[in-house]
Amino acid sequence: MKKVILFSVITAILCLSPINIKPFKAGCSSFMNEVEASYTDEIYDNFTYKYKKESSYGGLTYRVYNDEAAIVKCTNSWEDVIVPEMIDEYKVVAILEDAFRGCKDIVDVTLPDTITYIGQNAFCNCSNLEKINLPVNIERIQQATFYGCTNLKEIEFPQNIIYIGINAFRDCTSLEKIIIPDGVITMERDIFNGCTNLKSIYIPDSVETMGEYMFYNCYNLEYVKLPENIKTVEPYFFSYCSNLKNIILPAKIETIYQGVFLQCTNLNFVVFKGNAPIFSNS
Repeated sequence: MKKVILFSVITAILCLSPINIKPFKAGCSSFMNEVEASYTDEIYDNFTYKYKKESSYGGLTYRVYNDEAAIVKCTNSWEDVIVPEMIDEYKVVAILEDAFRGCKDIVDVTLPDTITYIGQNAFCNCSNLEKINLPVNIERIQQATFYGCTNLKEIEFPQNIIYIGINAFRDCTSLEKIIIPDGVITMERDIFNGCTNLKSIYIPDSVETMGEYMFYNCYNLEYVKLPENIKTVEPYFFSYCSNLKNIILPAKIETIYQGVFLQCTNLNFVVFKGNAPIFSNS
């Protein structure tokens, strides 16, 4: 039987004052996240420590390992960046950590489908970036990849994505609509924190884990489709989503943590598709 909790009850139980947990603010990070390390070690090490050549091509600095190339840095002030499939005789397979970090002139980026890896912070604080394609073979969006891309208006995810890292789209204040593709399993914390113009998001049932502060301060958010397989709603998940009017919680949810609906001032009702979960302050 569905159970409906009216907003007055939610206010008493769920809209708790912040206690211990703070929003994660690492931003453009200088370290590799533990969760991502096993995936990135080989690629990161090869092009960072074991490369056999570093050179430049059309304003791009690249490194070569095993006859494949990785973009290390953009040295030109471009609006439109087109990364080629081949540089000299080397296939371009990676964009390394921090490669375009803080390149505020960039507006449009075109990436080839030969790329299988984009490192953390790769486009962090590219504040004028409006459009970028993600290559079809990318499986993971790393930590803070697009943090602070305040003019990024849309993002289309390739179908092979299985993981989205911490702060991946944090403070992307021009994003309005997100469709997460089927096949994504893990969504870390703070991914859409501060996406103040985000209005709707669809999250497929393949997602099993979603971190805290997911939609913190997304105050224009109106519609969220949550995945059926999550078992918890993590702390401060919807805090300050002041335009959110209703939400349906999947049947498998067992626990709702503190501050999930903090300052959701227009929330009218919450529908539990299963039994009402446990409310936790811990």
